[in-house]
Amino acid sequence: MDQPFTISRVGHVGIQVTEMNRSLDWYTNTLGLTFTGRWPHGEDGELCFLRFTDDNHNIVLFTHPTEVNPDTRDLGYQPLQHIALEVEGRDEWLKALAELQRKDV
Repeated sequence: MDQPFTISRVGHVGIQVTEMNRSLDWYTNTLGLTFTGRWPHGEDGELCFLRFTDDNHNIVLFTHPTEVNPDTRDLGYQPLQHIALEVEGRDEWLKALAELQRKDV
């Protein structure tokens, strides 16, 4: 099937975490990722960039917006915040934008 645009790669993945320091420790000390930055995000949250290539970041950790406590523990948890897909250049991006708008995305 002929595709109207081509995704070249996954740029990065955003993951929501409930314990930022514990998560940073796991991603850096257990998986060996490199920490590249930490910033405030929203009213009470923060985000952290991590990498395992020469890119600025491959994984972005976000503070999960819901405090996990005994009352919220079993309500469900959505850790995937987003996946950034990349295309090659502006022309390919414009094709992707037009196709997604055509499909009402």
